[in-house]
Amino acid sequence: MCLAIPGKIVNKFEADGVQMGKIDFDGITKNICLA
Repeated sequence: MCLAIPGKIVNKFEADGVQMGKIDFDGITKNICLA
């Protein structure tokens, strides 16, 4: 299931060959897969 939760991409990076991003959700940051 896909949830449309608005967030701001703070940083993009690569981990084990996968594009990842640090996303800010109104003060809470999470590392999310961008693939």
